[in-house]
Amino acid sequence: MRKTVLPFAVSFVLLMFMASCSPSKSTVTEEETPIPVLEEGDTAHFTLLQTTDVHHHVVGTGPSASYATENDTTQGGYSRIAGNIYIIRAQNEEAGIPTVLVDSGDYFMGTVYDMSLGKSPAALNYFESMDYDAITIGNHELDYGPTPLAGFFNLAVGAGPVSRFNVPVIASNMVTNGHAGMEALKAAGVIKDSLIKTLDNGLKVGIIGLLGKSAASDAPVKAPLTFTNDLSDNAVVAEIQAKVDAVREAGAHVVIALSHSGITDPNGTPGGDDVTLAQKVTGIDIIASGHNHEMTDDVVTVGDTKIICAGRYGENLARLDVDVTIGGAVNVELTNY
Repeated sequence: MRKTVLPFAVSFVLLMFMASCSPSKSTVTEEETPIPVLEEGDTAHFTLLQTTDVHHHVVGTGPSASYATENDTTQGGYSRIAGNIYIIRAQNEEAGIPTVLVDSGDYFMGTVYDMSLGKSPAALNYFESMDYDAITIGNHELDYGPTPLAGFFNLAVGAGPVSRFNVPVIASNMVTNGHAGMEALKAAGVIKDSLIKTLDNGLKVGIIGLLGKSAASDAPVKAPLTFTNDLSDNAVVAEIQAKVDAVREAGAHVVIALSHSGITDPNGTPGGDDVTLAQKVTGIDIIASGHNHEMTDDVVTVGDTKIICAGRYGENLARLDVDVTIGGAVNVELTNY
């Protein structure tokens, strides 16, 4: 099912202030509130929020790029995304429903905000300020090659005992092949192979991150990095399947793939690497797709896997309300903002 909601618009400064005061990630410590242990047959709910392919569109685009509160035709912009995230988180917190916020890659490359000039990129600052739960790497993050990408992450993390950037970067099928900068980021825990996040209702959400074959081919200077993504190769399918199985065996009740692989014609005859992924790898409940810039008007269901894509340039925030029966079905409803 799907719903469509008109973008929320208000001034950039006000929204960033609201975002900084917004309800934080939907996890708590055991000292604050005991986290329940879910048993087979129990039900749990959460909301997944996805952005993808924002391409550093920090400011909205439109005839005047105004931030009027009425009759505003401007699209995109960090402040609009922030406003909707703030509202959803606040509503969910009041209702006792956890929220998980993710990005499926290609947050760099597209506007003058790419010119960080020795400073942490705007996208990474935004992810940190908005308390994203996980992001993955798209092909455009590698447009300058892996060494500059490692540098961007290091700028975001900063020096000293306290990291400024604490958003997990999930790259499950990336092979570093001895690249010192990327291996150091993995050793430091900035880049992770997978993530299991326990929400305050006891639900364990497993997250993997994948760069697909088509997307990897659009990253010509990625060497020496390689990505295990040829789904025509049974050995590759088995390797990805093993990663999903490992997350399940570690306790995940639901598995989300942040897959910068792509879905084509999602509102007609869906195809693309993410459809193939859903066909060949079992145990992925939700694919939060990126790369092809095509927004899903409704959930694309392939077997037991649900696929969504927020589209491009921050013009939409995808909201997936998820009902999980432990050991049973996962039901979803999509709303586009």
